[in-house]
Amino acid sequence: PFSFIYGDLGLENIHQLQDIVATYNNSDTLYQLVPYDGKNLIKYPVGWALLNLPFFILGHVAALLTDYPADGFSKPYQICIFLGNIFYVFLGFEGVRRLLRNWFSPLTTAITFLLIVIGTNFLHQAIQAPGMVHTYLFSLYAWVGVLVFRDKNNGQPGLLLGMLTGLLLITRNSEVVFLVFLLL
Repeated sequence: PFSFIYGDLGLENIHQLQDIVATYNNSDTLYQLVPYDGKNLIKYPVGWALLNLPFFILGHVAALLTDYPADGFSKPYQICIFLGNIFYVFLGFEGVRRLLRNWFSPLTTAITFLLIVIGTNFLHQAIQAPGMVHTYLFSLYAWVGVLVFRDKNNGQPGLLLGMLTGLLLITRNSEVVFLVFLLL
């Protein structure tokens, strides 16, 4: 919102940000900000924002076409970001399905899905915490797995693999550890 709506990428107008927090109660503090050279930088990488850009745009169009504020945080934006999260959940499960079908039966794949959903915190992340990056990383990892473990006779799609790995790194910088496993 601060890039496309407010034109304040450096978050210099802290009062505007405080008004948004007061209106939507989306954070108890502004811990996400790091002061730098008279501006405020968001300490999180840009990947999540890039992955959600199409859904943010849909939310913006919906806000403009309705009576909701086109402020980047009103109900249309919230709904579209939630739908984006669900999109990446299904995209991730499709990647896992394609990956597992190379070696396992449909029943084993279904049991694996069930175990992922009920045996981890995945359901919480997908439904209760859609603003977190975990489900997006799940999707990216699933598709990296599909590309890495695909039939070698078809050749490696290096460009796509590089793009997905790059998205992993700019979504959460600590995923750089994954590069060790990818190289192995």
